[in-house]
Amino acid sequence: MLAALLKARFLGATTVGERGQIVIPAEARKEYGLEFGDKVLVFGRHHKMGLLLVKDEVIARYVDETMAELSGLERLLANRDDGGPASDAPIPDAPAPTAATKKPKGRTPRSAGRARSKRPD
Repeated sequence: MLAALLKARFLGATTVGERGQIVIPAEARKEYGLEFGDKVLVFGRHHKMGLLLVKDEVIARYVDETMAELSGLERLLANRDDGGPASDAPIPDAPAPTAATKKPKGRTPRSAGRARSKRPD
């Protein structure tokens, strides 16, 4: 956990007020473009070790991008169900795959070097 904290950029400190309110430090508001009236979604981190604040417009953009990808997949599946040719062409409206999203070739790390054992009947 300490290593993760050391990688993060410290943007200030704040105190929880009587009604549970916090003031986001000016430097953080400026850097992340937070202005009066902006909606911010609050997510809890695992093990209750912290909170994550995300502007609602960021979540909306991710949802829109995901929906566009799903629409492309839906069209691809419909084409295959209609007897259309299976294609390796990119899906329309879908972003190009990145190194993180490409499927690894060969064995996966989970199964690499591990022989499958048979269960006794």
